Amino acid sequence: MHKLLFIFLLSVEVLLAQQKEYRGTVYDQFDNRIIGAKVINLNTKDSTKTDCEGKFRILMNKADSISIVKENYLTYSKKIGTRKRMHVTLNFDVFKIRRKLSAYKDEDKRNNPNYKPNCCQPLFILDGEPYHRSQNWDHLKTKDLKDVQVFKGADAINMFSDFAKSGVIFVSTRCKSD
Repeated sequence: MHKLLFIFLLSVEVLLAQQKEYRGTVYDQFDNRIIGAKVINLNTKDSTKTDCEGKFRILMNKADSISIVKENYLTYSKKIGTRKRMHVTLNFDVFKIRRKLSAYKDEDKRNNPNYKPNCCQPLFILDGEPYHRSQNWDHLKTKDLKDVQVFKGADAINMFSDFAKSGVIFVSTRCKSD
């Protein structure tokens, strides 16, 4: 009986010893840290979210796979392997953002019979989310801004097609604790 208990406790200890803490930071394609991305251990289904600095910690085994998910970004999935630190870049899901922008345009046409495309205003992307011109910007204070990047011409159009004819302005805000 004691041998069985010893073997059981030893096997539990070995299993727990295999799980280690993995750390990482999640960035967008412009090197802005992504806040609130969901990090999932696909084997155990344990999950966490990135903090105000885009950082995460999660328990994993070498054989486990990780997935990182954030609205408007392409999902990242990979087997963890032997590395303990990860630097992950998530790219915008431009097709999803274009669909949202098309929906905004359709909504504008439905709500305004005299609709004319807004050809002279840039596209705003706030923390990875396209901002519709009807949305209120009053909550955004200059002290909350972390980074602003502007893309014009072919670079902007390549990313978001005709929605970006007048450029794209990417705005990243600070986390509340920054």
